[in-house]
Amino acid sequence: MKRNNKRRILVPMDLSSCTINLTEQAAKTAEESGAEVVLLHVTHLPGGLPARTSIETSRGGAREEAGAYLDGEARAHMQPYLDLLAARGLSASALVAHGDPAARILEAAREVEAEMIIMATHGRKGLARWVLGSVAEQVQRRAEVPVVTLRTQHGPACKSRGCAWCSAAQTEAQQRVLAEAEG
Repeated sequence: MKRNNKRRILVPMDLSSCTINLTEQAAKTAEESGAEVVLLHVTHLPGGLPARTSIETSRGGAREEAGAYLDGEARAHMQPYLDLLAARGLSASALVAHGDPAARILEAAREVEAEMIIMATHGRKGLARWVLGSVAEQVQRRAEVPVVTLRTQHGPACKSRGCAWCSAAQTEAQQRVLAEAEG
């Protein structure tokens, strides 16, 4: 049974520059269906690094648990998208999870009782797909609800050579945690 009989759309986001397009499409769909939007960002702790590991989070030597640090920065990056949805009169919330992105997206869809998943795909092919994988494809194959994928568009401001090699989604916190894990 649905909680509060409210329809929900799950929107997994990688926080790259393409996230704005994804959020706007999710907003349009939510407006048409009267659904609530649940934004999700999945962070991946490197090499099995426990979330409770204390890491240096600034050059001044401040320390924080890796999981809490990643969560805080992800929520800060998600806030403008929540604000955009609120400005359009939509009900929205944000979730942050740790682990394998595809598995956590599918788990979140079940937990929030999503009726649909709307997510971006970078359209990786060949070597890029083999090396980086396709989260969207894994979710499409295993989801119990409809999955809508939006192809990202490589723009002039993008730092990577194309969407297939996009790494713009890596936040400063993720870079710091990776550096800490590597020693």
